[in-house]
Amino acid sequence: MWSRWRTVIVLTLPAAAGGFMEQIQFSACTVLAGRMGPVESAAYSLLLNIVVLFFLIYMAMGEATGIRMAQFLGDGSADFARFAAYIGFSVCAIIGAVVGILATDILPPLGCLVSHDVEVRHEFLRCRWAFGITIAGIGLLLPLVTLLTKQGRTLAVSVVIPLCCWCVGLPVSAMQSRAHGLLGIFEGLMTGYGLAVMLLLVVFLRSDWAALVRTASQRAEQVQEMA
Repeated sequence: MWSRWRTVIVLTLPAAAGGFMEQIQFSACTVLAGRMGPVESAAYSLLLNIVVLFFLIYMAMGEATGIRMAQFLGDGSADFARFAAYIGFSVCAIIGAVVGILATDILPPLGCLVSHDVEVRHEFLRCRWAFGITIAGIGLLLPLVTLLTKQGRTLAVSVVIPLCCWCVGLPVSAMQSRAHGLLGIFEGLMTGYGLAVMLLLVVFLRSDWAALVRTASQRAEQVQEMA
């Protein structure tokens, strides 16, 4: 019984810690925007709602890919698992890139739709490129996080996310916001997520699929014995 709970804890706690630290980063950025003034705070709140929306979409796409990959790992098909993971991640990356590009064009008219304040609309216009790149980066990051978690490699996620969010992204946001205002906050998010994507992509591409199949088989045997 303890070995089963240990597996659950090992898979859950590191990923939860990484997600928790990431949410704290958004909260800290909200404080930074609030200190700039009501215009920047309002613009950031509106943009953050859009980011959360795409968070959910990309997370769902990553979960669908991760479930398919995990099924093949459980069946002992390393090649099919790798193929499903690569195809799913590539689709997520393409969609993220397209959405990021579209966001740069849609954001200015969207600002006119959601706010009557000319200054808020101006902030939308200033942040559109950094915001679009951030959206595209999230489209790469969340599928990577989900795939690595489904592989049972949560340690990499729990280390990389806090490192990039707190040690890189947040300091860059704090420094750049002094000179560039709200745009500086998104420059920090863009930098942190970009670095996290590069690091996790290296970990993902170095996956030992044969070893992952053996690990999945061992865990399945443990569950069967306990049943």
